[in-house]
Amino acid sequence: MSISEYYEKITLHLGAHRTGTSSLQAELLEMMRSETVAGKDVLIPQSAEDRMRPDHRRVLNDYIKNFSRMNKKSSFFKFLYRYKLKTSFDRFVEFVNPASPELIVSDENILGQAIKIEKPGVLYPDAVRNLLAVSALLGPNLKNIYLSVRPYPEFLLSYELMREAYFGRGLGFDQLNRWAEADVKGWTPLVESLVRVFPEAKIELWPYGNFRVSDGLSRLTGIDAGKNRDKSARKHINSAPTEEALERLQAKRKSRKKVTKAQVDKILSESGGEKFRVDRVFDESVSRKLTDQYNRELGEFGKISNIEIFTSGSTV
Repeated sequence: MSISEYYEKITLHLGAHRTGTSSLQAELLEMMRSETVAGKDVLIPQSAEDRMRPDHRRVLNDYIKNFSRMNKKSSFFKFLYRYKLKTSFDRFVEFVNPASPELIVSDENILGQAIKIEKPGVLYPDAVRNLLAVSALLGPNLKNIYLSVRPYPEFLLSYELMREAYFGRGLGFDQLNRWAEADVKGWTPLVESLVRVFPEAKIELWPYGNFRVSDGLSRLTGIDAGKNRDKSARKHINSAPTEEALERLQAKRKSRKKVTKAQVDKILSESGGEKFRVDRVFDESVSRKLTDQYNRELGEFGKISNIEIFTSGSTV
């Protein structure tokens, strides 16, 4: 029981968060509407471009939860969760509504939450659990997996600001620096998990800053997206808040006013002011350590047999 029963080829883009995923997904949405990607079904989460689109994440999360519980329970309860899993699967198929021979999935939320205060140094602590479920859901016709990685100081700061802006649940800068002072496991466990969970898939890494949105679109769709798409991708979808924007959002929440995603989008687009800098959050020694670690890891990733690193139009 997998979605491969409906598709000859499946492509999966996992994000990560804060690596241009929303801009890429907005461009995918535009290509879908213009029928540029005819012959391919495309599944993406809601973007800042279209908050009214149906969101598949609840259906997908329900499948992941039931898959995980089924594999932890005793034989008696496995029967119950196998039934629940079948129900979740049927709902997912109904949501996707297969109509083409190929499926493209782009969803950074599959990896789960990137950082948790109780697990210092660990990126995406729920990723393995989620990836095992997604492997069962998508099945053997998953052919290509794409993952963007980003230098740690910038990634951690941008993710913290995004969590605080949209959910009001960041760690706080002091806690974030303490989190980073720990033995940071980094991208390596996530990449190794992908290799282990998807041994037959081709896995490609996109180092943030070294590839264009048009490159990502071309890799995902197999269509020459054209460099002209890079210009529209600079619309700062889900952009990190400035100090002024974050103060406005925090003030609204302190007054116990509910802040919707659409309202956050509006405040981020309207607010000016100074952007947060890495050196305001991380001690210099921590920032240097994280940057050096990231550069070392990129060199090691290129040595893994079914990993390729894509940069600026060429694969190395």
